Amino acid sequence: IITSPPFFMACCCAFFAKISGVAYVFDVRDRYPCVLEDLGVLKLKSFLGKTLQGLEAWVYRGAKHVTTVTNGLLGELRSEFPDVKFYLLRNGFDEEAFSDELLDNKKADCFTVVYHGRLGRFYDIDSYLKIIELVAKLEPSIRFLMVGDFPAKMLLLKSPNLEILPIMKLEDLSKKLSTCHLGICLLRELPAMKNAFPAKSYDFIGAGLPQIVGPAGELYDFIANMGGGISFKKIIPEDVAHAIIDLKKDPQQLAEIRNKVISNRNNFGRRMVTK
Repeated sequence: IITSPPFFMACCCAFFAKISGVAYVFDVRDRYPCVLEDLGVLKLKSFLGKTLQGLEAWVYRGAKHVTTVTNGLLGELRSEFPDVKFYLLRNGFDEEAFSDELLDNKKADCFTVVYHGRLGRFYDIDSYLKIIELVAKLEPSIRFLMVGDFPAKMLLLKSPNLEILPIMKLEDLSKKLSTCHLGICLLRELPAMKNAFPAKSYDFIGAGLPQIVGPAGELYDFIANMGGGISFKKIIPEDVAHAIIDLKKDPQQLAEIRNKVISNRNNFGRRMVTK
């Protein structure tokens, strides 16, 4: 089973599997090389872009099966490669780490908005920074907890309402998430991100957390349809900051949203997703 990204390593694995006569399943989490064009690294019409597209097609066609994680990616891949067998296999949360008992954990004394994982080029880091600073001015009692690996821009932010913790084991992370009040996942406005559904969003569901998400795309639609948080078609830091403050001041609304998350939660564990 080979997962992409990392695209180039995955291609090397597919190559050696092929010459060794080993059947492989290829799992597509992000669509490369299309993502590289979105990030401004290359043009798909260039020689390099066409070469990488040929490599992508070769890897898919050599696989016994190809899986992907969102409906958007599934439709895109089936349309471009009708001769390849593609299947939807969503991420889901780990039921062993995110057990039902976590839902009864005591919440932190101060209202806590949490993010976990890397904050790489697919995420709108400037909006995160502005939101944290705005909330610090308007409602300093709200705390932001960032757990994971972050760029220097985030680490250098000296805001009294921000706490940064290193990467944790999943069992420890699940307990920490369950004590928070609200998850946040803001993507960059890139074509590839419209089909994205970060695994951290499933972890928030596993911990029973409402979410702030955006911009428009599959993640936006999912949370909006479930009623499991506040979805923004366009990320405007002032609007997001005020939404967080409003939820803090309206515990009844927050409880209603959380109840919708919990009522849908069991549908998104990994064992349920793979049935």
